[in-house]
Amino acid sequence: MELINRLTDTDPLLDLLLHHKVLSGHSYSEFKALPTDRGRMSKLLMGPYLKSRATCEIFYNFLKEEEPFLIDDLLEN
Repeated sequence: MELINRLTDTDPLLDLLLHHKVLSGHSYSEFKALPTDRGRMSKLLMGPYLKSRATCEIFYNFLKEEEPFLIDDLLEN
């Protein structure tokens, strides 16, 4: 829940997931149509998109590189 509430810009993450073919063009458009980053993160984390180890690694590596303070804080708590 903390990650859903605290990640405030999902656009670069969605772009990366599209680039790696984790998201299809249709799924990407559906995410972008959601009005809030919180809604996008909720759909991403609750849906089938991050079920494989490879997709989880893409997601985690993005967060480590782009949101290191958030990741550090979440891992400490």
